[in-house]
Order: sequence, then structure tokens, then C-alpha cells
Amino acid sequence: HPGVLIEKKSYEDKIEIKINVLPDTVVEKPVHMCLSKLGSGNQLIDITMDIGENAKVKIISHCAFKGKNLKHISRTKLRVKKGASLEVSEIHYHDKDTDIVIDAKSEGIVEEKASYKSLFKIDSNNAGKVRVEYVVDILDHAIADVETKIAGRDVDEIYVKDIMYLRGKYSRAISKSRLMALG
Repeated sequence: HPGVLIEKKSYEDKIEIKINVLPDTVVEKPVHMCLSKLGSGNQLIDITMDIGENAKVKIISHCAFKGKNLKHISRTKLRVKKGASLEVSEIHYHDKDTDIVIDAKSEGIVEEKASYKSLFKIDSNNAGKVRVEYVVDILDHAIADVETKIAGRDVDEIYVKDIMYLRGKYSRAISKSRLMALG
């Protein structure tokens, strides 16, 4: 899509992704990413998102995992500039016998009159050992909406931490965690 610049560098166990959305760019259809791993080992992902002034974009990341001794470590840094809108959905699918550790941390700034909406969801048979952390600075008249949905089973371990700093006038945030223990 014109106005969306995606740069990706791949290493043996690490992926670096930079997403820049130019000012005033409106992306009608979601941008899709697939960050899956089959087998074993570490998957390290560094993502940087820079959403230009008055731009609007939705990003959907599908992550499928199957195997033993898997570790998915993601670090996301984002900046939603003045008047812009960013919506991110990260949806995980784990095979029922998958042995996985998820360590996902996001930090960002939502500038004046901007909005950021995030959904982290594990939609599968088992969650694994999961740690999800969000730290978001929200400036004047800006909005952040962060949601986590995870169903744990048997020996799954789930840790969710959301920190929303209301730094500006009339800034607001919603932090929702829907966690279930099944079995």
C-alpha cells in the first residue's frame, strides 16, 4: 500500500521489522503479518512501528506454533503521532502438544488526539508459559485501549501487566484482561 513502508531483516533466530506509515495515509484493509515457528528453539522478534500524523492503519499478526522447547520473545516499540490511529491484533494459535514460552513486551507513546487499540489473544488448545506486558504513555486528548484474552489449561502459567500513563489533559485508557483457568 502506498504510504506504508515495511522493512524486514531476518537472522537465524531473530527478525527485525520496521513499519512506518507516512503522515495522512489511510489504509482501508488490514496489514497482515505471519510470525510463526514450527519445530523448536527461540524466535526473537523486534518490531518498531512509527505511525505518522493523521494516518490510520490496522495490523493483524497471526502467530502459529507447533513443537517442543519453543520460546517466542517479542519486543515492540510504537509511536502513534498526533491525530493518528493504530489498531494491532496479535493472535496466537498453538498446537495442542506445543511446549512454549511467550514473552511479549510492548511500549509506546500515543501523541495528542491519537488512538491506539491493541488485542493480544491466544486462541488455541494451550497457552504455555505466558508473560505479556504493555507500557503506554498517553498524551493530551489521546486514547489507549489494551486487551488481553487467554485461556489457560493444566500447567499453563499466565502473567499480564498493563501500565497506562495518563500524561496529558483529557487522556484516557482502558486496560482489559480476560483470563480463564480451564481443567
